[in-house]
This record gives sequence, C-alpha cells and structure tokens, in this order.
Amino acid sequence: MSGLDDTDLATTQRLARFAVRTRVDDLPADVVDYTKLLILDSLACGVGASRMERTRMSHSVLER
Repeated sequence: MSGLDDTDLATTQRLARFAVRTRVDDLPADVVDYTKLLILDSLACGVGASRMERTRMSHSVLER
C-alpha cells in the first residue's frame, strides 16, 4: 500500500500533468533565472562536499 488517498493521488496527478505540459517558455523569465541559480548552487554544493570525510564515509556504506 502506498499510503496515498484519493486526494493525494489527484494532487500528485495534477502536479505531474503540470510538470509534463509546462514549457520553459511558459514560465516568467525571473523564475527561469532563479531556477538556474538554484541548480548551479546545488551542483556547487555537491562538488564541494565530494571531498569531505562524511561524504566518503557515506559512499563506503552505500557500496556495501
């Protein structure tokens, strides 16, 4: 059982439909620019964290 009721499923389906149908051109330019900034920030955080001890520890656990 997924734990989703009909309301949750309907909301999830509406959100998925919106995501599939929305084109970049449909979004305001400031939203697109800010999203690009957030993606770059996330990538930079990942690169920065890649050499940290905790990251290496997590990788060793996941490789088991």
